Amino acid sequence: MSTVPPDGFEDLMSAYAAAVNRDYAQAVRAVASEWFSGVIRRTPVAEKNGGRMRGNWLTSAGAPNFSVTDRTDESGALADAHNNIDPFGVTYLTNNLPYAERREHEGGRPVVGSKRNPFQYGKGVGGGFVEEELKRVMSNVERIVKGA
Repeated sequence: MSTVPPDGFEDLMSAYAAAVNRDYAQAVRAVASEWFSGVIRRTPVAEKNGGRMRGNWLTSAGAPNFSVTDRTDESGALADAHNNIDPFGVTYLTNNLPYAERREHEGGRPVVGSKRNPFQYGKGVGGGFVEEELKRVMSNVERIVKGA
C-alpha cells in the first residue's frame, strides 16, 4: 500500500506534476482518471447482467452521486470516469448497486441463486478492485516522483 498519508497527497501531486511537466490540475485529473478507469476495468462482469456494475460507476465533484442506472457496460467504455474531476476539491467515484460494496470486500462472482436468496456469490473473481487500483496508481506516481 502507498506510504503517502492523506495529508501528503497535495505535496505528492505537486511533485508528480513537476516530474511529468504538467500543471497541478492536469496532474490530479490524470491520476484520478487513471485510478477511476482502472477500477472500472477491474470491476468483474457477470454473464447474467452484462456489466451492470461497470455501467454504474459515477463520478461527481463536491458530493457523492447516489443514483443507480440501468446502463450495462461490459467493456467499461461508457463509464464517466473522466468527468467531474475537481483537482482542488473532493471527487467521488460511486457505485450504488446493492451488491457493489460486497463485491469489493468479499469478491466472488454473482451466481443465480434461489428465489429466497437471489444474491449468492461464488468463488472465482477476487474483490478489492478499488483498493488494488489505488495501490497500483499511487505506486506508479511515487515511482515517477522518486525517479525525477
